[in-house]
Amino acid sequence: MNLVVLLPCYLALLLVSLSLFSIANATEFADCQSCHRQQYQDWLSSDHRQAMQPANRTTVKGDFNNAHATHYQLSAHFSQKDDEYWATLSKQGLAEEHSQINQAEQAQHYQFAYTFGHYPLQQYLVKTANGKMQVFPFAWDSRAAEQGGQRWFHIYQEAIGEQITEQDRLHWLQPLQNWNGMCADCHSDGFQRNYNASKNRFDSKWQADNVGCQSCHAGYQQPHPQVNRQVQAKVQSNDSISSKGVGSWQRNQLPTAQWQGAARTEGDMWNCFACHSLRTPLTDGFSANEHFLNQFSPSLLNAPLYHADGQIKEEVYVMGSFLQSKMYHQGVQCVDCHNPHSGKVKIDGNGLCLQCHSPQVFNSKTHHGHSDNSQGAQCVNCHMPTTTYMGVDARRDHSFKVPNPELAKQFDTPLACLTCHPKQNADWAQIKIASWQANGALDGIDGINGIDGKAGSINGFQKAAKHQLAFDYASFIAGKASHPERLARLLDDPQLPAIQKASLLAQIPYLTQSLPGNWLARYLQHESPLIRIAAANLGSLLSAPDKQRYMLPVLADQFKAVRIAALSSLMGTDIPAAYAKQYAQVFNELSSAQAQVAWRGEGRVNIAQRQLAVGQTEQAINQLTQAIAIDPYFEASYINLADIYRNLVKVSEEVNIYQQGLSTLPKSATLHYAMALSWVRQQQYRQALNSLAKATQLAPNEAQYHYTYALALEKVAGRPAALSYVQQALVSLPQSALLKNLEQYFL
Repeated sequence: MNLVVLLPCYLALLLVSLSLFSIANATEFADCQSCHRQQYQDWLSSDHRQAMQPANRTTVKGDFNNAHATHYQLSAHFSQKDDEYWATLSKQGLAEEHSQINQAEQAQHYQFAYTFGHYPLQQYLVKTANGKMQVFPFAWDSRAAEQGGQRWFHIYQEAIGEQITEQDRLHWLQPLQNWNGMCADCHSDGFQRNYNASKNRFDSKWQADNVGCQSCHAGYQQPHPQVNRQVQAKVQSNDSISSKGVGSWQRNQLPTAQWQGAARTEGDMWNCFACHSLRTPLTDGFSANEHFLNQFSPSLLNAPLYHADGQIKEEVYVMGSFLQSKMYHQGVQCVDCHNPHSGKVKIDGNGLCLQCHSPQVFNSKTHHGHSDNSQGAQCVNCHMPTTTYMGVDARRDHSFKVPNPELAKQFDTPLACLTCHPKQNADWAQIKIASWQANGALDGIDGINGIDGKAGSINGFQKAAKHQLAFDYASFIAGKASHPERLARLLDDPQLPAIQKASLLAQIPYLTQSLPGNWLARYLQHESPLIRIAAANLGSLLSAPDKQRYMLPVLADQFKAVRIAALSSLMGTDIPAAYAKQYAQVFNELSSAQAQVAWRGEGRVNIAQRQLAVGQTEQAINQLTQAIAIDPYFEASYINLADIYRNLVKVSEEVNIYQQGLSTLPKSATLHYAMALSWVRQQQYRQALNSLAKATQLAPNEAQYHYTYALALEKVAGRPAALSYVQQALVSLPQSALLKNLEQYFL
């Protein structure tokens, strides 16, 4: 089973009912600030404090003075009634025969209950039926006017170059845009979604409207035991927390600082990752007292979330980037750069990096190749380029990569140089960097990501090895390499971060249909839990005896995310009596985890797959039927349900489900292709050709669709016509091995 990964919070929604949510008493911040005054003051200036707040004159930033905004045919009007903030949505361009009365009936009015964030944009929450709350499709750009801000804009205005209609899964009334399931746990304290799957209803509760003390310091909502006045005075003066006797970063004349003192633990950083990561929830709500991997299953660095070299692409937040960085592997943690209570960087500009990196080596033209104080001389512009999400929110990549023009050329990955030089290309950047190096500039460029932290310490052989490692990794992630020995070398390379090795393991199902258990065993027992999770997800590629031998022991792993991955691959396997109790316990953990995402199609499909694996066919049919009802624009529900009917030899029901899906999603290439395969199995080749023609039109770069079309065409029109079609397809897809092999077969 593949647990669904929660997507970015591009939310938006509708107010049908003003019934109040059941909200627990807010955390008494006064209990904390009485002793932790400076931390409280820092928090007051943080984004966390304004993550979510009741909509009122103090919190609302948008223009509600009869302001207007449009997006294609959608028009929004914003107004204020006393202390209430309202928006009216209507459609423009109605047919001329529609009267003004009809146009008025088309308008829908929504009251905003909460603000959601504050800068660089502010979104607004409205309530809907069944305890749901979602985010309105128009957001307020809260940047300064000279930066293009102080305006209303549609959240998908720049990301998607077309209108989001009511028949689109990204429409603001669909489950993907649901606040309770998508974003609430990271925008409020002590959140529990409390979803009732049978009623498709939420009874969500939370302790505080914003992100406060409890999100990071769980269990301290009650007053601490009494402390004497001397201790309390130290806490108030911030003297109680000191690096003395703990450790600190020391440069000691080296180009890059080294950690001196007691070994650091990562517990607090995993607390940050609970929200600053793309992950699947395993529990309803989370606690800072529990490890991340007992509450979430993290996403890896695979497409389409990341570029082939590991740079961010989709809205993946920070964890995946940072865990692949040399910073992380040298022991750097979030709090080294960020004030943990304000969230802000400790020092603006290059001073932040120069806490640990020698200014003589790294803050000079001999390193960065640009004029002092220019944009090109700023560390973050080369090593932390931005990607803009939600139209206006530019976020920095935390993998701290060195710009690599050759990788950019071969794998179409972003190149930081072109951010400031958009009219140039990777060839230009490669020539520029080579000329700087020839003139003695960029000394120590590898040192910033160096093996031992000393600038200039990497010789030519090591540089070549580093380049080859990056190239080989990107080749497998991009699907351009498949040699098993090359993959084995990568997985054994000590310089490759664990999260990248886990991401490589996730590619294996695309390379082979079976694995020897003794090969996988070493990764199932690896010290890195991320690698163990990725390895456990490969259990389905083992033979039945190997599953019993190698996967059953993983059910006792210390982390829930690993145990659940192992159990998913054991579905349908005979379980010896010695493991029956452990299997039952993890099965319950899996069931509970799947229930957390049952409010959307992916969750229901996962539940149905589990039910099928244990022989509960009727329950699986019911689950998929509900999936279609609550999330009708999720194509996998139709395909999985039709597949059950195919296995039951109920051809009529199978065809009906595909036709139902296509009536809802007429532009789904996947559904047209699945329908075509059904016609092929029924030997209805002409009907199959019609469906395949639509699939290839909608997804012209999908070689498998052209391959199947050619085989069906051979049945209808003969081999010459099929050969001609394949050769035409190869003009557009010249690198397709699948089509090349079919051409040779026809020849």
